[in-house]
Amino acid sequence: MTDNTKLKPGLRYSSQFGCIIGSVLNNSETKITDYDQIPQIVNKIKNENAIANNVRTYILQVPLPKFPPVVIALIPNNGSDRAVAIADLH
Repeated sequence: MTDNTKLKPGLRYSSQFGCIIGSVLNNSETKITDYDQIPQIVNKIKNENAIANNVRTYILQVPLPKFPPVVIALIPNNGSDRAVAIADLH
């Protein structure tokens, strides 16, 4: 099962992942090795209009009692994905 959920757009630095989260760019493009890079990467995200507005959620749902749904993947997007791009993710 999939779902495209609306997000409140925003960017944030995650010390756990070592990157800026909240964009549609790859983690390698938002990786922070020095805190002085944060403003540069945030500006890059804004200039490319790459702030996530939605998140596509992939959920595994087992049709048995007492099995809660399990989130498989969360993929951020900005609502401009086309059917071909979505099919390529599968």
